[in-house]
Amino acid sequence: MADYEFPEDLRFSEEDEWARRDGERVAIGITDYAQEQLGDIVFVELPEVGSRITKGEPFGVIESVKAVSDLYAPLGGEVLEVNTTLTEQPELVNDDCYGEGWIIVVAADHEDEWEALLTADAYCNLGALYLNQSRRDAAREAFEGALARDPGHVEANLNLGAVHEEEGRDERALRCYKAALASAPLLPDTHVSLALLYEKLKLPRKALDHWRRYLQVEPQGAWSELARRRLGRP
Repeated sequence: MADYEFPEDLRFSEEDEWARRDGERVAIGITDYAQEQLGDIVFVELPEVGSRITKGEPFGVIESVKAVSDLYAPLGGEVLEVNTTLTEQPELVNDDCYGEGWIIVVAADHEDEWEALLTADAYCNLGALYLNQSRRDAAREAFEGALARDPGHVEANLNLGAVHEEEGRDERALRCYKAALASAPLLPDTHVSLALLYEKLKLPRKALDHWRRYLQVEPQGAWSELARRRLGRP
């Protein structure tokens, strides 16, 4: 997973727009993940100041060398400002999507629409729900959405790693588990996931190292008996 930027003061829509609130004013743009997927941006169509946007409906268009895409409103309200600089410098969305590459500012209509916007935790919870419903593709997309917003999100990395393992993508799973380990080196589940995967990959020394580390942090845990057997301990 690429190391996308994730400012903590933002909320996000499922269409990868971000929103930053300052009192009654809400700035809106597209995420680092979205601009990366689009590639070099060459044109941004802006709404008129004083017009109204509706949550979930298009309010403009963004064009890149790869595609032309609608911009969807993460919440509804009156447009107070538009970033006219983008008319001449649309590349600012690539260069500074959370700063000078903002797109519009609105006066939000409804508090509940702000509260409904997603955090990385919300994306991860959505992914877990989809897994319980055996909707693997939707779960993968939700976990990837969480990681696009917070690359170090431990639960999302562990869950996405498990999905990759089920699909036979062990190297991708390993990257996810390592990202989880970097964020939470003392979390027992991370060491279990890595130990089991290294066993599958026939890397016994690395597997044993994680069984040892698991026992250091969770000597009486659910996997302790297996870890001791692997290590030859009573």
